[in-house]
Amino acid sequence: MVMRRRLWAGAAPGMDSPSHPEAANAPNKVVLVRLTRGDLDATDDDALISACLAPVIARIRGRSFDVKSAEYGGLPPAQRALLAFHVLNGHAHELTSFWSHVRLFAIEWNVWSQLEDSARYFADNRLLEVYREISTAVHDGSDRDDGVAMALYTAYRAAVANSVRIAAEHIRTYPHRFVEAS
Repeated sequence: MVMRRRLWAGAAPGMDSPSHPEAANAPNKVVLVRLTRGDLDATDDDALISACLAPVIARIRGRSFDVKSAEYGGLPPAQRALLAFHVLNGHAHELTSFWSHVRLFAIEWNVWSQLEDSARYFADNRLLEVYREISTAVHDGSDRDDGVAMALYTAYRAAVANSVRIAAEHIRTYPHRFVEAS
């Protein structure tokens, strides 16, 4: 087992920091985070994903759906896939928040297909299958049953643990898609 250290997403210099005054007003362009190869390899998986998305998250946090959608559309495929995965996963640490975000993504915003595209991008068939089961439950109403909701949430949490590893390994294998070497 490889021990990885946690890297605070805001630790990278410049606009990579969400607290940078210009980060929220940055033009719609890809901003790569600055990490050394050593940091890339040593950072734990969750922290690496967060660090790679810090510039994008800084531009969309608290903004309207239209701004978020435009930002998402302006990203290259690798970053779009990572962002779609990360947004739901970041809100899935407890059952109520998970289901409120699932319904938001699937019904109100109608962006569930972006989650499925993300799983396809990372060739994560297990997560893709869980996404499909969740989508079916939302659309047929069976997600309102407490037993079904808990079973699907449990399946999601089990699948996503591996998905985090898959996404982080993708970043380490293709760093040029996420990281500016420093």
